[in-house]
Amino acid sequence: MDLSIFNKLDVKDITLKDTIISLLQDIQDIDDAYMQRLVDLKDRMYTKWHQPWYQKTTSLTRKLKQDEDQPDKFRTDKITTAECKYIDKNWAKFIKKFNVPDQPISLARWRNRGKISKRSSPEEYVRRFVISFLARHLERNLNQVYLYFVAHYGAPNKGPYTSLELKVIAACYYHFPKDAIQYASQILGREARGIHMRIKENIQEAPQHYTRTKWTLESASNLVKLLMEYTNLSLEELKYQKIEKSIWSKLESDFNKSAKTMEKFWWYYLHTQIFVKTDIKIQNLREKIVKLIRAYQPEVWTDIRWKDFLEHLPDGITAGFIYNISVKVAQLYKNYLSAPLDDVLDFVIQKIKQYPNKRLKTLTLNDQGMLEFIHYKK
Repeated sequence: MDLSIFNKLDVKDITLKDTIISLLQDIQDIDDAYMQRLVDLKDRMYTKWHQPWYQKTTSLTRKLKQDEDQPDKFRTDKITTAECKYIDKNWAKFIKKFNVPDQPISLARWRNRGKISKRSSPEEYVRRFVISFLARHLERNLNQVYLYFVAHYGAPNKGPYTSLELKVIAACYYHFPKDAIQYASQILGREARGIHMRIKENIQEAPQHYTRTKWTLESASNLVKLLMEYTNLSLEELKYQKIEKSIWSKLESDFNKSAKTMEKFWWYYLHTQIFVKTDIKIQNLREKIVKLIRAYQPEVWTDIRWKDFLEHLPDGITAGFIYNISVKVAQLYKNYLSAPLDDVLDFVIQKIKQYPNKRLKTLTLNDQGMLEFIHYKK
């Protein structure tokens, strides 16, 4: 998996948000294709070997208790090195017997979703059969073998983290804080607990609970006031000014919002509304963005570099803002991240014709230091 783009862009670059989504979709497609290949072999999958009672359970994820009425008992200690090697040998026998690719990570990462979550589904039958095959002749229940399989094959990369891996983790945390551990684990093939430790050590942000409240003119005005106070800059000097992380962190207690929430609000919305001094229609702006994308000729959506367009647009607009208004329409097109970009852009042009051409709600700071809307003549 090519992750070189993470070395080329800043962690906060909006392009990386779509890159992460695209990588996860590619992983899911690969895993689903592998599962479908196994499902196609379902009729050949039947048990010919003796199974003790603890290997006949229907759930792989539920922890099993010993049945005192049964003479056979399963081991409860840590899986030994000899048992690990035995499971690995059984996997080698499985792929040879059924002539499938040696791709255990796809099965280890695969999770049931939607209609196929029932235990009677072909996918669940296949998954139980494979784990049963791996557990043959071991004094282990299916849950124990399944957990080993997921940990061993689902996160095969071990050892010290590279600078590139740390950047991927940081990007996942910035753009998807709630799902960062899961997303980074899938992309890097690393254990979730290792990702969690890297976040604690390198990002050093303690998880906190904040009240979810909508931004109002009053709260936005207070944000601007405090930004000027904490940075010792005038409003005009804040335009395109990089604001240090320590400033956003300081604002957390003032607003009971996370630093990332306020930073994104500033760059995705408020900055553009304050510093753009012309009357702009949103649909007209979207059309211009489409023309710029075509002029730069990226192949797919994730190749777009939004910052490159700023010199062609009204002063004050940010990359986050033009990304936001563009992706809201583009994401309505199926597989917009990987589909031919011309098809996506054609769809966007047709779609925005159906929307009202609303004005950008620009703001100005009045004499009392409060933001107020600028009213244009109709």
